Amino acid sequence: MKIGIDLGTTYSAAAYIKDGKPQPIANSEGENTTPSVVLFEDDGSVTVGSDAKERALIELKNTVSTVKNHMGTPTEIIRRGKKYSPEDVSSMILKKILQDSRSALGEQIDGDTFGMEAVNTLVSEMENNRDNLVVILAGYSREMQKFIDTNPGIRSRVSRVIEFEDYTLENMTDIFALTMERKGYDISGLSREQVSGLIDQYCHEKDFGNGRGVRNLCDKIIRRHDNRLAAPDNLEKIDDRAFLTITAEDLNITGDSN
Repeated sequence: MKIGIDLGTTYSAAAYIKDGKPQPIANSEGENTTPSVVLFEDDGSVTVGSDAKERALIELKNTVSTVKNHMGTPTEIIRRGKKYSPEDVSSMILKKILQDSRSALGEQIDGDTFGMEAVNTLVSEMENNRDNLVVILAGYSREMQKFIDTNPGIRSRVSRVIEFEDYTLENMTDIFALTMERKGYDISGLSREQVSGLIDQYCHEKDFGNGRGVRNLCDKIIRRHDNRLAAPDNLEKIDDRAFLTITAEDLNITGDSN
């Protein structure tokens, strides 16, 4: 399958053609766009996208954004003592989008050989180090089945499968309340029925993501809350309590695709 990737200055995205029309590909967070932000972790790994953007304020010295503006220039980006070119950082964003697209579509993407190389390497390591190596493979049932089928050597080496049930609507309603509490927001003005009703509207969508989907709903509601307070008619009514109080009006997130 062929896909198109747009490496944007602030957000990046991928899409494919279905029935003659472009279809956006959701990332691993269930969103159609990925913030073009890279966070360099202290263990040498990188975090790309929404998590990196959320932590950028407290990890400013270890974060890179708007890297597209420096593409083709001799700019040196130094993070945690290592030097990177704009192209190096851009490739990290593209790699996440490619991997997320592969996972979302459940198919091999044209020109992407990394996936099969990784699978073949994994099978080899599982055989050569079978007495000293434990491998845990995790993912959604359908995607994991396709992954196992990519190489005959994997199925024969996976000796145990554990299936975790999806969260129920009640579970996800509890997750919503806990997430908002940890973010410091007051939702005491909302009824449990209002919250569960909102979640029920979205949780049946293919890319909702269960617990992750609830977190994304929380983020959308907070954006709606912030936009509501920023409206000119509300500026004179804002007090400290309003900044951290979620109202029923904030649950109206229809059309929010960010």
